[in-house]
Amino acid sequence: MNHLNATIPLPPPSLFMNNIPPNYRPPLVNPCNPSKSHNRYGMSTHLRRWGHVFPRPLSINSMKWTALCTPACLPLITDYLSPIDEPGAYQEYTYTISVDSETFITNQDNDVSEEIKTETLLKEMIYQRLAQGYQLVVLDEIKSQNWEEYKQYYLSMGRHVHKLTYDPSGQLVEVKSVEVKRYVRKIQYEPNAIPYICAVWPKCQETYETRTINFTYPHIDYNWNYVDQLIRGYQVDLYEHLKFWRTRFILIPLENIPTNSLKHGNEIFEEEEVRLNGIYKFLELFDKSLWVPPNENMDRKRENSSPHLRPTTDDLSIFVITPDGLYPRRSSVHPIDEKLTKDTKLDKIYQAMKNNATGILKDRQWHFKAYQNAIVGNEFVDWLISRFHDIDTRASAVAFGNELLDRGLFEHCQRRHRFLDGFYFYQINEEFAPRKTIKEWLRRKPRKDVEKIEEVPIKPTRIEFTKAIHIDIDPNKKSDRKETAILHYDVIYNVDTCYHFQLNWLACTARLIEELLQQWGRNAEKYGLKLVEAPVEQAMSLTDNNPFQSPTSIKLSLLPPTLEELEKLGKKLNPEINHNLYFEIELVKHFKFVLDVEADNRFPKEVDIIYSYHKTPYKYSQYIHRSGVAFIQICDPGEGFLWVNNRIYTTHNISNKNTSSPNPDLLLKEFQNFCNDKVALKKFWDDVVNSIVDFIYEPNVTEQRPDSMTKGNSGNESESSLKT
Repeated sequence: MNHLNATIPLPPPSLFMNNIPPNYRPPLVNPCNPSKSHNRYGMSTHLRRWGHVFPRPLSINSMKWTALCTPACLPLITDYLSPIDEPGAYQEYTYTISVDSETFITNQDNDVSEEIKTETLLKEMIYQRLAQGYQLVVLDEIKSQNWEEYKQYYLSMGRHVHKLTYDPSGQLVEVKSVEVKRYVRKIQYEPNAIPYICAVWPKCQETYETRTINFTYPHIDYNWNYVDQLIRGYQVDLYEHLKFWRTRFILIPLENIPTNSLKHGNEIFEEEEVRLNGIYKFLELFDKSLWVPPNENMDRKRENSSPHLRPTTDDLSIFVITPDGLYPRRSSVHPIDEKLTKDTKLDKIYQAMKNNATGILKDRQWHFKAYQNAIVGNEFVDWLISRFHDIDTRASAVAFGNELLDRGLFEHCQRRHRFLDGFYFYQINEEFAPRKTIKEWLRRKPRKDVEKIEEVPIKPTRIEFTKAIHIDIDPNKKSDRKETAILHYDVIYNVDTCYHFQLNWLACTARLIEELLQQWGRNAEKYGLKLVEAPVEQAMSLTDNNPFQSPTSIKLSLLPPTLEELEKLGKKLNPEINHNLYFEIELVKHFKFVLDVEADNRFPKEVDIIYSYHKTPYKYSQYIHRSGVAFIQICDPGEGFLWVNNRIYTTHNISNKNTSSPNPDLLLKEFQNFCNDKVALKKFWDDVVNSIVDFIYEPNVTEQRPDSMTKGNSGNESESSLKT
C-alpha cells in the first residue's frame, strides 16, 4: 500500500550534539523502563520520545551499520508530557464529539450500550492519532487517576498535545461525548521546513545524484475536528488536505486469454469482448461491495441497472472532443409516451426506440467504423425494463431481446451473437431503418480532417471521468468495527488500454483490504486481465517521495522520421492520433507496453475533465509493461524516455503467486540496448513506415456491410482501422 500522506519531523542532529563533553558517554535508555534515567543528560524535554534509540559511541571512522540497516521506529508510548499548564505558553482549542447511533455504526450487536459505543469512538480517535505520528503519554500521575469515574488520554507530537476525555458520569463531559482539547505551544520562530541535502546512488543509475529532503513541522491548522467527525460518521468525504491512505490499481490487458474464457455455451467470444466483459464483471463486484447503512434498504444496490461505463476505441483525449452520446440514456417515461408491452407491434417498438426524448437508437462508432441505427445490448436491457410494463428483471429483458432478434427487428452487427446483456452492437434491420449512402452520410457528418468550423467562444464541456462510491471492506463482518473505504473508478474506458480504480481510506484493517483485492485479482485473470498495484504519482515524480528511486533517462541513438519525411513518402496518418510521438509510441508497444495515463497537455483546453479524486499531474504520457513490473514515460520529441520499475509490484503482488514475472532490470537493459543500436532502430522505423496505411474514414453504409467490430478480425480491404 502507498504510505500515509504525512511526514514525521525529526529533530536535527545538532540538538543532540551541542555542548557534549569530550569524554561524554551517552546513556542507554531502556524503552520498557525509562524511569531510571529520565532526568539525566537533558532527557526532560520532548527529545526523550527518541531516547531509546541513542547509539553507542563509535569511532568516527566506523560505519554505523545497525542504524543504516535497522532505522529507528517511533514507539507508541512516551513518558514525557509537555507542561501544558504553563501560563501563556500554549494555545488551546476545545471541541466535543458526540455519539450518534444513526451515524456512528459498528459491527457490534445492536443492543450494545451507549457507554461501550462511546468507548469505541474514543479508541478510534486514539488509533487515528497514533497512525499520524502521535504517541500515548504514560505517566504515573496519569495512571493514578480514578478510571471508574472518567478516562483521560494524552497524546503528543512535537509541540502538539491532545487531551481526550470521556466521563460516563457526565460530571466533566457530556454523557455519550468525548471532549478533545488541543494544545499547541507558542513559538518565537517560524516553523519552516528543515532541508536536508545528501547524495544518493539510485538503482540502475551510473553515479550519485543530489537529493533535497524537507522535514516539516506538524501543521497547526490541521482540521482534527473534521477528522473526528469522519470517525464518528457524520462526514464521509476525504479531502486532499487530510492525511489518509490511498493506493491506485490498474487492470492490464494480457496478451493471451485462457481458452476456456473464449467460449460460453453456444457463444464464441473474441479476446476484446472477453476483456470488456471482465471490466463489466469488476463493476458488478464494485456494486456488490457498496456499503449500505443498516437502517437503509438494500434496494439501493440497483439490481436491475447495468454498471455505468462508456467503452470506446479512441484515446480519451480524442474521445472528449466529440462527447455526443457520452453516457447511455437512462430512459424514463416521457409524458406523451405510453408504456409498452411484449405484445406491442414491432413498428411501434421501433418508433419508441428512435424517439428523440426517450429512445435509445443512434449511430455509433467502434475502431473507426460507424454503425448506423445501432443499439448496445446492456443499454437496451435498461431501456426495456424502464419502458415495458411486463419486464422487470434483466433476465426477462434478455429473453425478450432474443425474441425481437428472431422476429427480425435487429441483428448483431457481425451476425455472430444472439442478444446478450453486455457491450455488443446490434443494428436495426433495413426493413425498418434504411441505411444512408456514402454521399448522404458524408453530407450529414463531414470528415473530421476536412471539416472547417468557425471559431467562436464556447463554454467548456464538463466530462466526468470517474465516479466514487463507499464500499464495505468487511462484508462477512469479521471485524467489530465499521470497515469502509472510498472507491474511485473509471466510467470512460478505452478497451485497448488500462482500466483504473483507486482506494482511499482513513481507518481500515489492512488484512481485510488484502483479502478483498486477492478475490478481485482472481476474477481478473479469468478475463485476460492482470490486477496490479501502482503509485499514484507519475513515474518522473516518484523521487519526490522516495529519494532512493530515480527514473532512468533513455535517449534514442537514431531519431525517427519526421512528418515532412512521411509526406514525401506519400504516407498519411490518422488525423486523430499524436503525430509527433507516433514512432515512439509504436516502439514502446513493440516492447509490450500499454497506455496507462495520457499526458495532461493531450486534452483540449475547452474540455473540463472532472475526477472524483485529486488527480496528480502527468507531464508525459505513461505506459506500463503488460507484466506490471515497469513504467515508461515518453518525453517530448527527441528527448527519449523515462523508465521506472514498479517497486510496489514486487512488495504487493496481488496476482497469482505461482506465475513468474520478468525481471524489470533485464527489460530495462534490453530496451536500452535497442535504443543504442542505430541499425536496429533504422530497421524498426522503416518497418513502421511501410506498415502505415493511409487513413480513410469509411462509414458502415448500405453498399458496405460490416465485416468486423474489432481490430483482430479484419479480413476486408475496406476495414478503416489503422493497421501497423
